[in-house]
Formats: sequence, C-alpha cells, structure tokens
Amino acid sequence: MEKSGKTSPMRAGPPAHHPIILRVHNLCFGPICSTLSRMQRILSLWSFLVLLLSGLGPSVALAADEYLLQPGDVLDVRVAGLPNLDRLVRIEGSGEVSLPLAGRIVVAGMTLANGEDLIAAEMSRKIFTQRGINGAEALFAINADDISVEVDSYVPIYVIGDVRAPGAFDFLPGLTVLRAIGLSGGVGTPLSLDQDMTPRIMQLRTRARALQAEIDTLETKIARLSAPVTAEGDAVADADTSDTSDATVSDVETSILSAQQSSALIERAFLRNSKVAVEREIEILQDQLSREMEGEEVDKGEYDRLTQLRENGLVPVDRLASARRAWLAASTRRLETAGELASLEREVGQIEFRLEEMFTKVDLERLDDLSDVLARHTQISAEMVGVLEELQSLNAGFVVDDAGPALAVTITRSDGQVIENAAEDDIAIQPGDLITVTLTFEQ
Repeated sequence: MEKSGKTSPMRAGPPAHHPIILRVHNLCFGPICSTLSRMQRILSLWSFLVLLLSGLGPSVALAADEYLLQPGDVLDVRVAGLPNLDRLVRIEGSGEVSLPLAGRIVVAGMTLANGEDLIAAEMSRKIFTQRGINGAEALFAINADDISVEVDSYVPIYVIGDVRAPGAFDFLPGLTVLRAIGLSGGVGTPLSLDQDMTPRIMQLRTRARALQAEIDTLETKIARLSAPVTAEGDAVADADTSDTSDATVSDVETSILSAQQSSALIERAFLRNSKVAVEREIEILQDQLSREMEGEEVDKGEYDRLTQLRENGLVPVDRLASARRAWLAASTRRLETAGELASLEREVGQIEFRLEEMFTKVDLERLDDLSDVLARHTQISAEMVGVLEELQSLNAGFVVDDAGPALAVTITRSDGQVIENAAEDDIAIQPGDLITVTLTFEQ
C-alpha cells in the first residue's frame, strides 16, 4: 500500500501506471530496410507488443488485505500530533521492525492492516514524555487511532533472461508480467545493427552440420560397441547400428561387428577341437599308463623271486641283473607316460581357460573402445550445445517454420512458489518476484 503523492524511482522504461508514449524515429524505407534480418524484425515486433501491452493492459492493484509484509519492505509509521515519533523503518531479515516506545515487533508475514493493529497496540500502551522549549515536560497518552502505518516502498522485483536490460526494478502496485518485461527493455538480446553477423551465423551453421554428422557416426559406433560378442553368435542380430543419415557408416560398423563375431566363433571352434584332440590323447596315455603299471608290477615280482633264489644259490648273478634292468625300464616308461599325461592335462586346462577368457577379453577391449567413443561423443555434444546457444544468442537458430520464437516466462516468488507460463494471463507481480524470461527457437 503506497502513500498518496509518493513515487519510487524506476530503472529503464516508463512507470507501470502511466501510459506509454511511443516515439518512432529514424524510419527507413526501400533498400535500407531490406538490410535488417527477418529475425531482428521479429524481435522488434515482440518488444513493440510487450511495450504496448505494458501501457494498455488492465491495471491489477495489489490488494492490501492479500499482500503479506516481508523483509525488505519499508514502513512509514506516523503518530498524529507527535512528529518526533514518525519513522521510516525497514523490515529486517528477522521479520522485525524497531520502533520507539514499542521496541522490536515482528510484522513479516502479516497483512498491512494486521501489522498496523499490532504496532498501534504496542505503542498505545506507552506514555510519551516530551520536553517543551521552556524545559517543562509534558506527558502524552498515545491513542491507537492516532497511529497510521503505510508501505513506503516494497521489495524490488528482478527480471532476468532474454530481456534487453535485466536487473532489479522498484515495485509499484498494478505491475504485471508484461509491464515488468517492458521495464526491462523488452524481449531480446542487445544486438549491434552496425555489425553484419551473417558470416558468423553461416560459419556456426556449417560447424553445427559437421558436428551433427560426427555425432551420428559416434552414435552408430556406440550402438555397435554396446552389443556384446557372445558365444551364441546373436550379437549381429541384436545390435542396432542403423543410421538413416549415413548408410555407409552403418554398413561399415555392421561389417565390423560381423567380422568380430565370426573371428570369435572361429577361435572358439578351434579351441574346442583342440581340447577334444588332447582329451583323446589323454585317454590313450591313461590306457598305456595302466598297462605299463601292470608290466612294472610283473617285472618287480620277477625280480623279487629271483632275488630269493639267488640267496639260495639257485640263480646266477647275470640273470638277477637282467631282471633288475627290466624292472627299472618298466618303471622309467611308466614315469615318462605319467609325465606326458600330466602335460596333456595341463594343456586341456589352458584350453579351457582360453575358452573362458576369450569373450571376456573381447568384452574388455570393446568396453575400452566404447569408453573412448563415449568420451568423444560427450565432447562433441558439448561443443554442439555451445554452437546452438551462440546461434540462439544471435537470434539465428534453426527455425523449422514461420511460427517465430516462443516466449516462456516463469515467476519465482519469495515463498518458493513457481508459476509457469506467466505471460499468457499477464499475472500480477508481487514484491520480491523473480521473473525469468526465455526466448526459444524450434530446432
């Protein structure tokens, strides 16, 4: 609630409650006008419409019984007949105001009427002593009806985003979204008409097309590398490497995936066949070892028998030596066969390990390549975003049709409430509101 006869200084733009005086100057015709880009004319029309609506829109007053006082508001407290008690006090961050006689009073979160009643009740309980010119003291009983409280100034509003003069602005009752945008200079970004940005725009669009082509290629690689090479041979069927923008890249990546799958299947078949062949050799050696162990036992038994006969003098020494050599030869053959058998069993173990490791190793290599491709994709995507943002800042995005840019306005209130699409209904602004203006282009 603002006192009569008081105004607050405003930043760029006319007061929200006054009509707007539109002055048209430097009007150009013919070839001169043709130098202005179509997007600049669209932005100029936006700004013109916003300013026009700011002056002609309906006035929406801030109702005193609805607005709740908040920290930052300045109150004008007056006591009839006692100007020494008049004060301009700002509501502190704690929600309190400090007044003579009454002390500190919490008024934040109250309506102005309730705050006035509370202040009047606290001050009317006191006796004010005033010393006259002659030094005599006079006592005054303060009547609650003699106390008036008005809002001298409100918390400022803030306009940010795609406006020509973002910043903080003094609040006035009747301020709406479109009027606030008008105060900030209208929708758009500061553009220099003296500088031809066409070469830069063309350069950015060429770079954007090149980046998009690389992104498509990387996404095709990601699709290929994301398909694991499995023992069942179904990776090629499951992998989606289609790329409508570049069929050649898609064909190459599909061929690479097929070759990797075929190579893995061939190696697996070779290892399995090798394992089968070694296992057959093991079976043969196991049978041979069994016979050699039986022969060794026979030779040892013959040697023991001849040893007993020799002790009785019934067998010559040379025959006993021959039996001993036969036993040792059988034992040596058994040991050689057992060693060869153990070697083949180790070979089988190595083949089984290679079979288990084969797809794991392929997956590790695939994931390593995938990590590199994803990092590159992230880098290129970030660069693409930067190029598109710069194009948008130059009001030269990839517009699909003639619909022009879309205006989105969001209000964030001091209590945390967020209001989307605030421009559609030209919502009334409250002190402390943060207005975010976003101008978007169809890509």
